[in-house]
Amino acid sequence: MSSSSQDRRQHTRHKTYRVEVRLATPDAFRASYLRDVSSGGIFVRSLRPLPQATRVVVQLSVAEKLVTLPGSVVRVEAKGFGIRFDPLDAEQQAAVDALVSSTAGQAPEQSIATQLSEAHGVIEAYEETLALLRESEMEAVQRVEAGDLERRTLVALLKETDATLKRQEAECARLTEVLRASERRLRAMEDELSQRAKDERQRVEQLTAARGVITRTTAEYEALTREFEQRLAERDAQESALRASLGAELAVLQRALSEQPVVEQLRDEVRELSSQLDDERLKSMALQRALERFAAMGGTIPKQAEADATRS
Repeated sequence: MSSSSQDRRQHTRHKTYRVEVRLATPDAFRASYLRDVSSGGIFVRSLRPLPQATRVVVQLSVAEKLVTLPGSVVRVEAKGFGIRFDPLDAEQQAAVDALVSSTAGQAPEQSIATQLSEAHGVIEAYEETLALLRESEMEAVQRVEAGDLERRTLVALLKETDATLKRQEAECARLTEVLRASERRLRAMEDELSQRAKDERQRVEQLTAARGVITRTTAEYEALTREFEQRLAERDAQESALRASLGAELAVLQRALSEQPVVEQLRDEVRELSSQLDDERLKSMALQRALERFAAMGGTIPKQAEADATRS
């Protein structure tokens, strides 16, 4: 036998009218009216029944007290679906039994069943229509709540976006100020680099001019060196000739010493030679002073010239 048949045998169902029920499913909330109720379950009016085996949480108002009852869909019909309660605790079962007792008196008496059958059909159709309207109302409420939630979400997003925009504007202003400061520093660095380049150009010009001076000075130094070497060579030649001349004259003097008559002549010649030697000493002193000036200018005196000047 099916579970629904066993459920009908175990619990007596009682017709009830205009008893509101709320269902919480995994997908959404629903609101409708009961068609009948028993101690083990209920039948909910609905033109869009839930699938079988759907888990639900039933909320019933019993004696102005809201009772929550877990269960699942066990039977599906064209005009509704049956729900079997999970095992209930004592308080929940007492509430269900109280609801069953309160609706038991709503069943029509057998003596007037024939007279009220048509009225019952009208009432049932009315209840089904009312259940459908109740479901539509619940869905409309859910859509309104969803719309309100979406509106609040959009408002929150708008506020967050506005705050983000303000932060971005502040950051943009800060970055703009940083950029301006960087531009000022860049201009200052460009001015400094331009001044440095100008100074470097001036230094290059000065170094170029100094190089020209050094080149001219070097050329003059080399010319002086060549002139000095030439003069030294001339002096050496003159000294060699003078020594040869003095040697010859000394030889003549030695021969003349042996001849007394020519003593006076020799004295005159000696005086003349002494005068010539004095001239040579003056020339040597002048040459020594020239060498000293040349050395003070940074020139290098040849060793032979220095020895000759010292010897003189």
